[in-house]
Parts: sequence; C-alpha cells; structure tokens
Amino acid sequence: MLDARIFISVIFGGIGLLFLVIGFIAVVFFRKRRENASAITTARVAGIEWRRGNDRGGCYYPIFEYYANGCVRRVASSFGSNPCRYKEGEEVEIHYNTQKPEQIWAERDEGMKKLFCGIFIGIGGLFFVIGVVMGIAGIL
Repeated sequence: MLDARIFISVIFGGIGLLFLVIGFIAVVFFRKRRENASAITTARVAGIEWRRGNDRGGCYYPIFEYYANGCVRRVASSFGSNPCRYKEGEEVEIHYNTQKPEQIWAERDEGMKKLFCGIFIGIGGLFFVIGVVMGIAGIL
C-alpha cells in the first residue's frame, strides 16, 4: 500500500513539474518575442485562415498585411482562436521584430497568451502540490 501511494505521488508530482516547466518556458518565449518586437505599425486583417485541430474543431488565424522595412508583408498569426477575434478588413496595431519582420504579435492576443501560460502553471502547481502532499502522507 505504501509503494502505491508513493508511486502515485511521484506521477502527480512529475506531471505537475512537466506542466510547470511548459508554462514557464511559454512565459519566457512570449516575453522574449515581445521584447524583440520593438517596431509598431498598423496592419490590416487581409484574411482569416481556418486550421483544423487534431481532435474536434479548429481555430481561426488572422492574416495580417502590413508595411515593414520597405516591403508589404502578409503574415498569418501564430496564435489562433475560436471564435475568431478579428474581422477581415479590420485595422490592428501590431508589433514586429525589425530584424525578422515576419515575427509579429498583436496586443489583443496578449490576454490569451497569459491565460495559456496561467493554465499550465496553475494546473502544474496544483498537481505538484498534490504529489508532494500525497508523498509526505504516504511516508508518514
């Protein structure tokens, strides 16, 4: 019985730790991408791309058209949503990396990115604490 409790606590703790690591890596990735995107411009939503998910449904990804470094660019956002948060023809303020102008982020997506990171960190923290408590209870 003691071995089963410790095994389950290690599983919970491991899953929690994995989710925490994913959440913190996402925070660092999004923060670094935002810091590198020092230029601001107005983009027009030139289209909406539907990408099917692997199980049910999918997401809408806006295609932004904007002027950067002397060229007109068309870039699909790397962050999709369902329902779609953009309308075709809408003008949106975006930030882009002057060294790599195809790397963009839209201020409007910032809340969703924080929610994504928060969910992973929250679930990871909860599972990790459950694993530690179960491990301590299993040893005592």
